[in-house]
Amino acid sequence: MTQAHGSSRNRGKATPRLTILTPVFNGRRYVRRCVENVAEQCRDGTVEHLVLDAASTDGTVERLAALARRWPHLRFVSEPDRGQSHALNKGINLAAGSILGILNVDDYYEPGVLPRVLSLFDHSSEPAFLVGNCNIRRDDGSLWFVNRPRRLRPWQLLLGTELVKFPLNPSAYFYHRSLHDLVGPYDENEHYAMDLDFILRAAFRIGLRYIDETWGNFCLSPACKTVTGGSSGLAIPQREAVYARHRMLLPGGQRHVVKGIAAVSRSKPVDIARFVVQRPDLAWGRLLVRLRNVVRRS
Repeated sequence: MTQAHGSSRNRGKATPRLTILTPVFNGRRYVRRCVENVAEQCRDGTVEHLVLDAASTDGTVERLAALARRWPHLRFVSEPDRGQSHALNKGINLAAGSILGILNVDDYYEPGVLPRVLSLFDHSSEPAFLVGNCNIRRDDGSLWFVNRPRRLRPWQLLLGTELVKFPLNPSAYFYHRSLHDLVGPYDENEHYAMDLDFILRAAFRIGLRYIDETWGNFCLSPACKTVTGGSSGLAIPQREAVYARHRMLLPGGQRHVVKGIAAVSRSKPVDIARFVVQRPDLAWGRLLVRLRNVVRRS
């Protein structure tokens, strides 16, 4: 492994409690804002920022080197990797903090979030997973909507995104590093749904805690994987495969109900609403037929 540049383990008196992991490849356009967004919230040495660079060729590494000379909390590693999950797993092993956050290079935290999160972990048993709200922003920076993932039990999450919103972006959640001892690392075979897979594994093992505060900002830039994966058609099948795999872990009766409701909900909501209004006599009959078919196939 390429030697890590900078060392928040050896600088200053405080030992970092929270490590922010940022995987990046050719992110020169965003890296300064990302680093400074974290730097504004970690003056006391309790936070380190670990950037996992995948051997960028656009000047990202040079910019990181300059930033590391200015900010003692910043470390970075630059070497080829096998994708975002692989980079995150390397970062987990290198992290000095017992609490982890993930900040993609083009996203950012709301002011004061990191001290607030540390105070919440002071009163949380280990391992804990805390989830806040996230602003979803268009490429021009305007607010599109706010992701509020209030329902975090496994069966609720497994109803699917049409009914229950899972945490859309890691800028709005934090967890103890020891959680990986229970559920394993990020799946390096997953490239578009590794976060969903990890959240579901965690939800089956511990209770995820929702905090009704806005913590993160998810920016839908043209180059982000959510946009490119949606455009290529690769993201949705991977996401649905993750849902299907985890639904099999539910108890039998619950599994059949959740699968049936999820199958019905994938129809267009406008079409469902119109059908229920125009033909209420048939609506429930159709629903029961689809549920029976799902149960027979399972």
